Formats: sequence, structure tokens, C-alpha cells
Amino acid sequence: MIPEPPFKKLLNLIRGELPRLFLEGLIIYIPIAFILELSPIEAVFCIAARISFGYLFMAGNFLVDRVYGTVQSKGIIFIFYVIAVILLALPGIIIGAILMGVGVSVASKDGTMLLSIALINALVSMLTIYGCRDVLQYAELNNR
Repeated sequence: MIPEPPFKKLLNLIRGELPRLFLEGLIIYIPIAFILELSPIEAVFCIAARISFGYLFMAGNFLVDRVYGTVQSKGIIFIFYVIAVILLALPGIIIGAILMGVGVSVASKDGTMLLSIALINALVSMLTIYGCRDVLQYAELNNR
């Protein structure tokens, strides 16, 4: 591995995923926007939500690796991963539902939900990744 601090390695890994997530969002949501006749701003919010969920899945992976990294059973790790991602996504979903219920509208009610989910997921992902910043500290010594 390159002689960099573990957190800098982690940030470079995360930064490298952005083009892939953005391209996936474009490939998936541009045709869907045409089919469902979404406004351009709603399509952008869908792409932003897709990117934020990509980072949320990555943060969930880091969290599970950090907390349950020594567990050898892949089935148990997968169950912990699913639970972690659900718990990480819950704040964005709850806040989006509350904003929709109150009547806050950004482009549309769906746009409000998507934008709030994207913003909250990004915040939760950043906090989780920062909390797991030294997950690569002993990666070279890991014999899994």
C-alpha cells in the first residue's frame, strides 16, 4: 500500500467511486425520466439520491467491517450489513416523509422527498465514514 495515512487512503477510495455512481445515475434515471415524464429537476434529484445511496452503502460496508470485521461467517456479516444500511437510511426517509407531510415543496412533493433523502444520506454517510476513518489502519495485517 502507498505510504499515506489510512484516512487519506479512505478518502481517495471514496472519491474514486463518484464518477461510477454519477454515470450509473445517468444511465438509470435519464430513461426513467423520459418514461415517467419527470421534470429535469426531478431527474437531477433522482441522480443525487442514487449517488447518496451509493455512498450510504459504502459507509454501511465500512461500518460493518469496522464493528464486525473479525466475524468469519459471511451470512452474519450480510445480516449486519442490511440492518446497518436500513438504520443509516432511516433518518433521510423519516425527514423526507415529515417534510412531505408538512407540505414543503421543492419542484414537487417527490422532489422534496428525493432532495431531503439525498442531503441527509450524504450527511449520515460522511459522519459514518469519518467515524470509521481508521478502518484501513491494519488492512495489511488482516488475514481474511
